Amino acid sequence: MKALSSRRQASIYMRIMIHMALLLMAQWTILSYGASAASTLAITLAKWESGDNLLDALGTGPALTTISIENAVTGSQLGSARSNREGNWTFKQQLSTAPCSIRVKAGRESAIKAVSGSPSNCDGSQSQAATLSGIAVTGLATINESTSAQYTCTAVYSDNSSRNVTETAVWSENSSTTTISAGNLAAGSVSSDRTVTVSASFGGKTASYNVTIKNIVVAAKTLSGLTISGPSSMKQGTTAAFTATTSYSDGTSAAVTPVWSENSTYATINASGVLTAATVTTNQNVTVTANYTSGGVSAINTKNVTITAATVSNTSKSINSTSRNRATLPAGTVAEQPFVNQSGFKVFGVNDLGMHCGDLDHRVASIASCLLLMCSTP
Repeated sequence: MKALSSRRQASIYMRIMIHMALLLMAQWTILSYGASAASTLAITLAKWESGDNLLDALGTGPALTTISIENAVTGSQLGSARSNREGNWTFKQQLSTAPCSIRVKAGRESAIKAVSGSPSNCDGSQSQAATLSGIAVTGLATINESTSAQYTCTAVYSDNSSRNVTETAVWSENSSTTTISAGNLAAGSVSSDRTVTVSASFGGKTASYNVTIKNIVVAAKTLSGLTISGPSSMKQGTTAAFTATTSYSDGTSAAVTPVWSENSTYATINASGVLTAATVTTNQNVTVTANYTSGGVSAINTKNVTITAATVSNTSKSINSTSRNRATLPAGTVAEQPFVNQSGFKVFGVNDLGMHCGDLDHRVASIASCLLLMCSTP
């Protein structure tokens, strides 16, 4: 009985597990169906860029799915895109002709959307090809002299589409101070503001555009100051060079040659700024002046210079030797004695011949081979 009961319990447990597994599979199927239903294929943008012959499209669909794109009118294949994990996809493709509308497919789903910006002669249309209506030139209305600017020529068609034809248009202008090539206008210098007509031709159409070349008035710089460089003192009988530098209202400076002058009889200065000092017995002050004129404006500056006199040394000299005064002449040679710290003697000239001198109140005791004797008392 007990064994039968155990088998019955196991059977019941197995049935419960099978029912739970079936329930989970059903829920998974429902969720998967819901997710698939939520990712409906759609085109959110379909646009034709005529300047680049480019089809630009984007939309949504099943995640990680290949999206097929085709011409909705002709059915021709245009390309494909791959959706990301969020179900978003994008498509960019250059085409020879613009489609009027596109169709996208993913599995059994499909969607169609008209292409905005498509010309009137897009695929499937029975209308005639668009014709050139006119051209237009755009750019700056005023540029400064000695600068350049780029201008654009745009062709407009009967289907309201447009195209940049700057590179293929034929450009011209009517001024001798400007040149233009591929829409780039280069202006030279002008004495006053001048109007130039820029023209472009394309497909039998011509467009013009007036441009003002503006004269730039630069304020002339004016003389604002002058400085003198050179020594402030010089020795007598020598020369010294002086230079002048001017400053201007625009902050620039320049070395110049001014009109030089001085105010002393002890010196002269030449046109090159070289001052020559005469011999002086005492120091003398000289004023050097520089005068420069530019554009009707004069600048003057001065510099004081001291001419220094030579220093004369008046060092006294002593007699190198003396002999004692005697009442009578000695019989032999008089012995020399140093003359140190003695007063009452001044030597004006000394030779090397053994000169001796003494106080004039006494007779000279001996003089040996003296050519010149210069002595005095205080």
